[in-house]
Amino acid sequence: MKRIFIILFLFTTIGAWSQSRPLPNNKTHFIFEVTLNTPDTITLPLIQEAGYDYAFSVDWGDGYKSRIDSFNDPDTSHIYKMAGVYDIGINGVCNGFSLAKYGNANTPYYAGILRFQPGISDDNNLYLYLTDIKNWGDVQFKWFDVAFCKNLKEVISPTQLDLSLMDSISSMFIACDTLEFVDLIGWDVSNIEAMMGTFQYCHNLKGIDISNWDVRKVKTVWRLFSQCYKLERGNIERWQPLVLTKSNLMFGGNAELIQSGVNNWLGYVPNLDSVAAMFGGCVKLTEWMSPTLFWDNENIWDPHNCFNGATSIQNYADVPSEWLTHPFSGNSDWFVRPSGGSYGTEVGTSYVNAWDGFSSIDWNLIEPNDIIYVCGTHTETLTIEASGLSLHQVYIMGNYTTEAGIIDAESTRDYCIVADGYDYVSIWDITLQDANVSCTSSVDCIRFVTTRVATIGCTL
Repeated sequence: MKRIFIILFLFTTIGAWSQSRPLPNNKTHFIFEVTLNTPDTITLPLIQEAGYDYAFSVDWGDGYKSRIDSFNDPDTSHIYKMAGVYDIGINGVCNGFSLAKYGNANTPYYAGILRFQPGISDDNNLYLYLTDIKNWGDVQFKWFDVAFCKNLKEVISPTQLDLSLMDSISSMFIACDTLEFVDLIGWDVSNIEAMMGTFQYCHNLKGIDISNWDVRKVKTVWRLFSQCYKLERGNIERWQPLVLTKSNLMFGGNAELIQSGVNNWLGYVPNLDSVAAMFGGCVKLTEWMSPTLFWDNENIWDPHNCFNGATSIQNYADVPSEWLTHPFSGNSDWFVRPSGGSYGTEVGTSYVNAWDGFSSIDWNLIEPNDIIYVCGTHTETLTIEASGLSLHQVYIMGNYTTEAGIIDAESTRDYCIVADGYDYVSIWDITLQDANVSCTSSVDCIRFVTTRVATIGCTL
């Protein structure tokens, strides 16, 4: 009998499936659902940075509860002994919840994510198991994102996320490539200044309702919907982005986009100055585009590729060529490699004869439309000493095929790049790391006093 009992016990344990217990007072809790096909450990992705406080209770949904008072509290991890669907509830002070800042090395999008938390573990698996956000509750986050989630299909909640302590929703849903529908129409985003990559790489996103958002403080929507391949409508006709300056790649790569709604912004974007690749690759876009908002707007200094491939817009024939093309046909290409090497004649004219470090760059030779390729890992600050022109910038690029560009501040310098007093400079595809300033985006690692410096494709 003992042998039979043991066999039956093992069989029922292995095949067990648990259903989450109802959470009490769920209107005040931030509640999210996880689905485990096998027993596993879930760790809350709390941000490890000064200024983020924690004093909350967590109900794990399986009868166990914990009290969390710091980001490294051992109770931030919980072992689920059975597969199942569990509702996890957080109630109290939880300032930082982030899978993007955690940085998941297993995701194919890792290289393009704004990761600025050195030393944080890359083994958090919540992005695989989070399947629903059921309630936002009363929790006040300073930063929140559920980036990379592989099984989150929609975000519809009866309550709204409290954004009163936040000024950015950048990367909030980035690379949630199963996400199909988002309804955030009731959110109060009136304090938000940055929406960089909020829905970028949501490849299956078909519907979104953010139509009534108050975006009067938003300064950048860089890559907001970039590569949302199935999105047909932006639903942003009612937006009034009064201080918006950067909309680079906002809808870039959205092959199914039919209508964006941005023409209704006319009169509300007096400071818009950079629209590079904003609609690049939007082959089905059928709107008539306002010349007053775009190519007749003298304030815009970076228009390249804005409508490249968007051949179905009603007045495509009227679009100036510089709004359709790639700018990198420089007057001259220049090369700089790490200091201390031996690079031929070291006159900067080729990779073989590259300048020896940033201090060797002869800025008197740099003209508008020139490209400087940063090759290799540099452990000195790049101080820019040349300006471009409105439609012919100076390009600093890190994507040379032989050797990618990295600038490492080694945690001893405040910035990776300094561009004080120089205009019309575009910085492309350079990895910027370990600056002493707190970099929530690549542009934070650059010091400049002009607004005419743009970063595109740079990573941290």
